[in-house]
Amino acid sequence: MESFLTIAILLISLVLFIQNKLRVDFVALLVLAALMISGAVSDTQAFSGLANPVVVTIACMLILSKALELTGVVSYVVFKVKPFVGNSLTGVLLFTVIVCALFSAFINNTAAVAIMIPIVSALTKEKGIKKEQILMPLSFAAQFGGMCTLIGTSPNLLVNQALLDNGLAGFNMFSFTSIALIFFVIGTLYLIFASKNILSKKKT
Repeated sequence: MESFLTIAILLISLVLFIQNKLRVDFVALLVLAALMISGAVSDTQAFSGLANPVVVTIACMLILSKALELTGVVSYVVFKVKPFVGNSLTGVLLFTVIVCALFSAFINNTAAVAIMIPIVSALTKEKGIKKEQILMPLSFAAQFGGMCTLIGTSPNLLVNQALLDNGLAGFNMFSFTSIALIFFVIGTLYLIFASKNILSKKKT
């Protein structure tokens, strides 16, 4: 009976996520409560994750990201560097990719993109460049940057915690950087190619 209840809760949660009528975090809490009430998980199991260092770290990073967004620190730095960008598509794209990747290496990727979107929109309008040639690469730039550090993306933190839980040596802040930079360079070159030859011919 318990297994059927768990499957039913899973299916209902999927429907709620797809409908998007309720906030994702609210649905997640409802699922947790339903699993506890059904007895699928114990109280200890339900709340053990809140004490996980990864969860605490991610929560702190979200707070830091929001603080940087609200105080305008990132926007200030970007606008100070902007005059040196130039007017070419390549120059604007490199500026966008490098700056976004740099910030996303230390703050939440979504926050980095959210901060950069209005800046990129204003910059492309000023330089006479199509926004779609920059906004799509912006998303990938955040992912490239997130791979470069331990705190840059959640999977890195999860893998590190799994190693520590099994008595193995964890990663340090820049363990991923050397390999991630190779992918960053390759990815940036492809984004330049795609922006000039693919995104320029269609709307995204």
